[in-house]
Amino acid sequence: MKYYLLLIWVIGGLVALYYVTVLLHIFFGVFKKDINMNKIFIPFYAWIVGLN
Repeated sequence: MKYYLLLIWVIGGLVALYYVTVLLHIFFGVFKKDINMNKIFIPFYAWIVGLN
């Protein structure tokens, strides 16, 4: 049971880190041109598109 809670905490932490980086990128305006601004709040979209 404790491993399920650990998994939930890790996923929650990654989602929180993603949204912090999205907000920082919006604030500083450093998104690439190929990232669709309408989709950036889909979890991990900008990270996946940014790696390609």
